[in-house]
Amino acid sequence: MRIKKQKITQATKSMDELYDEIDIIDTHREKAHRMGKILLIAGGVAVVTYLVISGLSKKKKRKKAQEEQQAKEVVVKQAEESELFKSIKEHITAFLLGLAKQKLNDLMRVLKTPRSEDVKK
Repeated sequence: MRIKKQKITQATKSMDELYDEIDIIDTHREKAHRMGKILLIAGGVAVVTYLVISGLSKKKKRKKAQEEQQAKEVVVKQAEESELFKSIKEHITAFLLGLAKQKLNDLMRVLKTPRSEDVKK
């Protein structure tokens, strides 16, 4: 009878240990489940962010390509500029350079002439 009682107590102890291990496994399963949800949400956010950024960069690339095309058109239009406009630009440039030259000559003349205070000394 004693042996049966010992075997029964050992069996109940091992059953209690098994239940404890099952509880530990269940706790780990719940933690893994929560972590999986968190990782799925983070992955979804990363994918959405990537898609938004790539969509915006495609728009920027298209816009940049359009700007480059417009710049090429402007260069072509400038190359086709008539001789009349070129000569007008040259005359305006020459006129402005002449004014600058005159102002510089006036400045040099003022700097070369002695001041009245310097003459008195």
